[in-house]
Amino acid sequence: MSKRDPMPPIRHLVARSKRFFKQMLGRDLWIRPQVRVPTVFLGSEYGGYAIDDRGLNPDSIVYSFGLGEDVSFDLAMIERYQTTVHAFDPTPRAIAWLREQSLPGKFVFRPVGLADHDGAALFAPPSRERHVSYSLARSTPESSTGVVAQVARLATLLGENGHDRCDVLKMDVEGAEYQILEDILDTETNVRQIVLEFHPEMIASGLKRTSNLLQRMNHAGYSIIAISPDGRNYSLRRAYQ
Repeated sequence: MSKRDPMPPIRHLVARSKRFFKQMLGRDLWIRPQVRVPTVFLGSEYGGYAIDDRGLNPDSIVYSFGLGEDVSFDLAMIERYQTTVHAFDPTPRAIAWLREQSLPGKFVFRPVGLADHDGAALFAPPSRERHVSYSLARSTPESSTGVVAQVARLATLLGENGHDRCDVLKMDVEGAEYQILEDILDTETNVRQIVLEFHPEMIASGLKRTSNLLQRMNHAGYSIIAISPDGRNYSLRRAYQ
């Protein structure tokens, strides 16, 4: 579904209404898409994102981080563009779930997390038992529970795969996106389009940091092309060439 669908589902209207009240209370940012480009929505309502798919083809380089138990976006990318998706998640529940799935050969999985450094890191367990998402952002040096897993910077992973760019980067990394994006900007890693969920509630001064980071991304050439009705998922890309 395009983000400009004239008849959005009623649940989208409800989500937009809730977001408006959060904005009125100062609990969300007053931010709208910055440029109007055609978009397509790929994946489930829970795990999908809007993208600008101009120029995407079987040779496009797609990296996906934070899989959980929903790879609908990744599978839609493979089906629509016949491209390979390099998928990453080091957390035990995601790995166990993936082992039970029948996935195409173009879904290339590694149990590695994305971070702003190479090495190992502690992932805090979900705050609720039924949830699947572990988080780097919730872990602290004093944490007594969690999972230690291998992590790497995006530039490192691209280099290991012989890639000089990333055409689409998808991230749902439970609060670690702030440090990761800052590292991508610091290293001038060549990423053409980024879709992600922001988790400002997981870090100190989360809304302010989100705003500052989006401004920095604007200065680096990225523009917001879509925001989900609930205001959590953002799609950004550099100027189309």
